[in-house]
Amino acid sequence: MDYDVVVVGAGPAGTTAAKFLAEKGLRILLLEKSRFPRQKPCGGGLPARVLKRFKYLEENKLIDSYSYEARMHSPSLRYQIDIRKDDPITAMVLRDKFDEGLLHLATKNGAVFLTERSVQNIAFTEEKTHLTLSNGTEIESRYVVAADGMWGSTGKLLGIRQSTKNMGMCMVEEFPLDKVSLNQYFGEKRCIHIHLNFQEIAGYGWVFPKAEHVNIGIGEFRQAIGIKKEKKNIKDMYKKYLKMLKETNLIPPTLQSKDPKGGVFPTSPIKPTALDRVLFCGDAAGIRGNCRSGDCRSGGIGNHPQRHARKL
Repeated sequence: MDYDVVVVGAGPAGTTAAKFLAEKGLRILLLEKSRFPRQKPCGGGLPARVLKRFKYLEENKLIDSYSYEARMHSPSLRYQIDIRKDDPITAMVLRDKFDEGLLHLATKNGAVFLTERSVQNIAFTEEKTHLTLSNGTEIESRYVVAADGMWGSTGKLLGIRQSTKNMGMCMVEEFPLDKVSLNQYFGEKRCIHIHLNFQEIAGYGWVFPKAEHVNIGIGEFRQAIGIKKEKKNIKDMYKKYLKMLKETNLIPPTLQSKDPKGGVFPTSPIKPTALDRVLFCGDAAGIRGNCRSGDCRSGGIGNHPQRHARKL
């Protein structure tokens, strides 16, 4: 099978790249190793600027809710900064629904999607890339967009590895919550909370209320930890963070942790981010994109794929 571009990875970066490329009339193959829908460890917060740039997110009802207030807490919890706006500060998404919605837009515009497929080998000729998939299928394309995450197979096959020094770690959980409790604790404007350097971690904790959920997580930037400073156990810190949130009456005391998910995310771009016929995108490129909170491993809508659509 012959394509103009093979996009490896169907997270937000990959599906967005596939959508813009397909809109240009290119033959696009989108590969994903997981079965959809699938969940990702993620806060699910998009800065308001994303909505202005990618207007189709709202037009296609991919936004779960909006937050118009934010409260930043100092490490000691003694001080806080409140931000209130008439327009949304942050748009919230549920990653399983958000990713599936972006995938639908990519295929709607002509991209071919293959699930439960990974790349096992990549070879190059002067004018083509040759890919061998996990099921033995041989694919040819002019270009490859690698959007398969921080530890993706594409980078490994090409000898591009992300530095473990430039990474963050997180623990996150999405709790179902009734609207009465959401209004009681977060108000109709759905106030978000950010706790800076909680328990002296080199990062922050977050509380993101949504339409029928509240997302709670904590993340640490490992490169910000001094050589002599002891590394924190992120799972233990998450438990302490939940306890503090209950003690300060920021979340319901009845909220019980059941299945928190851990993840890693890049904090610095790889070098290089492009080879002769390969472009790295999103987390695979070490670029966090526009997703907020040190959370999504598969990145936000990153690396400006619409610009590359014009170039390809």
